Amino acid sequence: MLLTQSYYEHGFWTKEQRDQIFIDSVNSINNTHYSLKIKIHPSSEILSDYQKLLNNIDVDVPIFQKGDLIDFLRETDLVITWGIASSVIYPILMGIPVVLYNPLNPIALGAKDEIFVKNKFVIYCDNATEITQSFEKAFLNPLSEKNLIKLIKTYLFNSDGKSAERISDYVLDFLSKRNGERITF
Repeated sequence: MLLTQSYYEHGFWTKEQRDQIFIDSVNSINNTHYSLKIKIHPSSEILSDYQKLLNNIDVDVPIFQKGDLIDFLRETDLVITWGIASSVIYPILMGIPVVLYNPLNPIALGAKDEIFVKNKFVIYCDNATEITQSFEKAFLNPLSEKNLIKLIKTYLFNSDGKSAERISDYVLDFLSKRNGERITF
Protein backbone atom coordinates (compact mmCIF):
# COMPACT_ATOMS: atom_id res chain seq x y z
CA MET A 1 0.00 0.00 0.00
CA LEU A 2 1.23 3.46 -0.89
CA LEU A 3 0.44 5.73 2.05
CA THR A 4 0.64 9.37 1.03
CA GLN A 5 1.82 12.15 3.34
CA SER A 6 0.85 15.82 3.26
CA TYR A 7 4.28 17.36 2.63
CA TYR A 8 2.97 19.52 -0.21
CA GLU A 9 -0.05 20.67 1.78
CA HIS A 10 2.17 21.64 4.71
CA GLY A 11 4.65 23.53 2.55
CA PHE A 12 7.63 21.17 2.71
CA TRP A 13 7.44 20.23 -0.97
CA THR A 14 6.17 21.87 -4.11
CA LYS A 15 3.21 20.32 -5.90
CA GLU A 16 5.59 19.24 -8.66
CA GLN A 17 7.84 17.42 -6.18
CA ARG A 18 4.90 15.63 -4.59
CA ASP A 19 3.47 14.68 -7.97
CA GLN A 20 6.79 13.35 -9.25
CA ILE A 21 7.39 11.20 -6.18
CA PHE A 22 3.85 9.85 -6.45
CA ILE A 23 4.28 9.04 -10.15
CA ASP A 24 7.70 7.46 -9.57
CA SER A 25 6.30 5.33 -6.75
CA VAL A 26 3.33 4.11 -8.77
CA ASN A 27 5.33 3.45 -11.94
CA SER A 28 8.02 1.56 -10.03
CA ILE A 29 5.49 -0.80 -8.50
CA ASN A 30 2.93 -1.03 -11.29
CA ASN A 31 5.02 -3.16 -13.66
CA THR A 32 6.00 -5.76 -11.05
CA HIS A 33 4.36 -8.77 -9.44
CA TYR A 34 3.24 -6.57 -6.54
CA SER A 35 -0.33 -5.34 -6.42
CA LEU A 36 -0.76 -1.74 -5.38
CA LYS A 37 -3.45 0.20 -3.61
CA ILE A 38 -3.20 3.78 -2.45
CA LYS A 39 -4.47 5.29 0.80
CA ILE A 40 -4.53 9.06 0.90
CA HIS A 41 -3.39 10.29 4.28
CA PRO A 42 -4.51 12.45 5.77
CA SER A 43 -7.94 12.02 4.23
CA SER A 44 -8.21 15.80 3.86
CA GLU A 45 -5.84 15.61 0.88
CA ILE A 46 -7.56 16.15 -2.46
CA LEU A 47 -8.51 12.84 -4.08
CA SER A 48 -8.93 14.36 -7.55
CA ASP A 49 -5.25 15.46 -7.56
CA TYR A 50 -4.14 11.85 -7.28
CA GLN A 51 -6.80 10.55 -9.67
CA LYS A 52 -5.59 12.99 -12.35
CA LEU A 53 -2.02 11.80 -11.89
CA LEU A 54 -3.09 8.17 -12.24
CA ASN A 55 -5.10 9.00 -15.37
CA ASN A 56 -2.12 10.88 -16.86
CA ILE A 57 0.15 7.85 -16.51
CA ASP A 58 -2.66 5.48 -17.60
CA VAL A 59 -2.58 3.33 -14.49
CA ASP A 60 -5.59 1.63 -12.96
CA VAL A 61 -4.87 1.39 -9.23
CA PRO A 62 -7.44 1.50 -6.44
CA ILE A 63 -7.16 4.73 -4.48
CA PHE A 64 -8.94 5.45 -1.22
CA GLN A 65 -9.51 8.71 0.58
CA LYS A 66 -11.93 7.68 3.30
CA GLY A 67 -11.83 4.73 5.63
CA ASP A 68 -10.01 3.57 8.71
CA LEU A 69 -6.29 3.22 8.12
CA ILE A 70 -6.16 0.17 10.41
CA ASP A 71 -8.72 -1.63 8.23
CA PHE A 72 -6.59 -1.00 5.13
CA LEU A 73 -3.45 -2.14 6.94
CA ARG A 74 -5.09 -5.44 7.92
CA GLU A 75 -5.13 -6.27 4.19
CA THR A 76 -1.61 -5.00 3.48
CA ASP A 77 1.73 -6.82 3.33
CA LEU A 78 3.94 -3.75 3.01
CA VAL A 79 3.65 0.04 3.21
CA ILE A 80 5.60 2.52 1.12
CA THR A 81 5.46 6.14 2.24
CA TRP A 82 7.36 9.42 1.86
CA GLY A 83 8.04 10.29 5.46
CA ILE A 84 7.51 9.42 9.07
CA ALA A 85 4.24 10.59 10.55
CA SER A 86 1.89 9.15 13.13
CA SER A 87 0.22 7.10 10.37
CA VAL A 88 3.46 5.15 9.89
CA ILE A 89 3.54 4.00 13.50
CA TYR A 90 0.49 1.79 12.93
CA PRO A 91 1.98 -0.57 10.33
CA ILE A 92 5.21 -0.78 12.31
CA LEU A 93 3.33 -1.81 15.45
CA MET A 94 1.30 -4.29 13.37
CA GLY A 95 4.49 -5.91 12.10
CA ILE A 96 4.02 -4.67 8.54
CA PRO A 97 7.28 -3.70 6.82
CA VAL A 98 7.59 -0.03 5.86
CA VAL A 99 9.70 1.44 3.07
CA LEU A 100 10.48 5.14 3.32
CA TYR A 101 10.90 6.39 -0.25
CA ASN A 102 12.02 9.98 -0.41
CA PRO A 103 14.64 11.22 -2.89
CA LEU A 104 14.23 14.82 -1.65
CA ASN A 105 16.65 14.85 1.28
CA PRO A 106 14.34 12.94 3.63
CA ILE A 107 16.41 13.16 6.77
CA ALA A 108 16.31 16.95 6.61
CA LEU A 109 12.62 16.81 7.46
CA GLY A 110 13.40 16.01 11.06
CA ALA A 111 15.11 13.90 13.63
CA LYS A 112 12.32 11.34 13.73
CA ASP A 113 13.04 10.24 10.14
CA GLU A 114 16.68 9.76 11.02
CA ILE A 115 15.78 7.79 14.16
CA PHE A 116 13.45 5.48 12.25
CA VAL A 117 16.02 4.83 9.52
CA LYS A 118 19.05 4.39 11.80
CA ASN A 119 17.18 2.02 14.09
CA LYS A 120 15.86 0.04 11.12
CA PHE A 121 12.23 0.59 12.03
CA VAL A 122 11.84 1.35 8.30
CA ILE A 123 13.85 0.60 5.15
CA TYR A 124 15.06 3.75 3.40
CA CYS A 125 15.12 4.21 -0.37
CA ASP A 126 16.01 7.37 -2.28
CA ASN A 127 15.99 6.02 -5.84
CA ALA A 128 12.82 5.04 -7.69
CA THR A 129 14.65 2.29 -9.56
CA GLU A 130 15.42 0.62 -6.22
CA ILE A 131 11.93 0.68 -4.71
CA THR A 132 11.12 -2.96 -5.36
CA GLN A 133 14.59 -4.00 -4.13
CA SER A 134 13.76 -2.12 -0.94
CA PHE A 135 10.58 -4.18 -0.65
CA GLU A 136 12.67 -7.35 -0.72
CA LYS A 137 14.97 -5.94 1.98
CA ALA A 138 11.95 -5.05 4.10
CA PHE A 139 10.50 -8.56 3.80
CA LEU A 140 13.85 -10.19 4.57
CA ASN A 141 14.54 -7.98 7.60
CA PRO A 142 11.37 -7.77 9.65
CA LEU A 143 11.37 -5.59 12.73
CA SER A 144 12.50 -7.74 15.63
CA GLU A 145 10.54 -7.86 18.85
CA LYS A 146 13.56 -6.31 20.56
CA ASN A 147 13.53 -3.33 18.17
CA LEU A 148 9.77 -3.02 18.48
CA ILE A 149 10.07 -2.79 22.26
CA LYS A 150 12.87 -0.24 21.81
CA LEU A 151 10.63 1.84 19.55
CA ILE A 152 7.80 1.82 22.05
CA LYS A 153 9.86 2.46 25.17
CA THR A 154 12.35 4.93 23.73
CA TYR A 155 10.42 6.90 21.18
CA LEU A 156 6.69 6.45 21.65
CA PHE A 157 6.17 6.32 25.36
CA ASN A 158 8.39 7.51 28.12
CA SER A 159 7.05 8.46 31.51
CA ASP A 160 10.08 10.48 32.53
CA GLY A 161 8.24 13.83 32.48
CA LYS A 162 10.36 15.16 29.61
CA SER A 163 7.98 14.68 26.69
CA ALA A 164 7.59 18.44 26.14
CA GLU A 165 11.38 18.80 26.10
CA ARG A 166 11.70 16.03 23.50
CA ILE A 167 9.01 17.61 21.33
CA SER A 168 10.70 21.00 21.63
CA ASP A 169 14.05 19.48 20.67
CA TYR A 170 12.47 17.89 17.58
CA VAL A 171 10.91 21.22 16.59
CA LEU A 172 14.21 23.07 17.05
CA ASP A 173 16.08 20.39 15.14
CA PHE A 174 13.54 20.57 12.33
CA LEU A 175 13.68 24.36 12.14
CA SER A 176 17.46 24.46 12.20
CA LYS A 177 17.71 21.96 9.35
CA ARG A 178 15.07 23.79 7.35
CA ASN A 179 16.69 27.21 7.82
CA GLY A 180 20.28 25.97 7.85
CA GLU A 181 21.09 27.42 11.26
CA ARG A 182 20.88 26.10 14.80
CA ILE A 183 18.30 27.82 16.93
CA THR A 184 19.03 28.19 20.64
CA PHE A 185 17.20 29.81 23.52
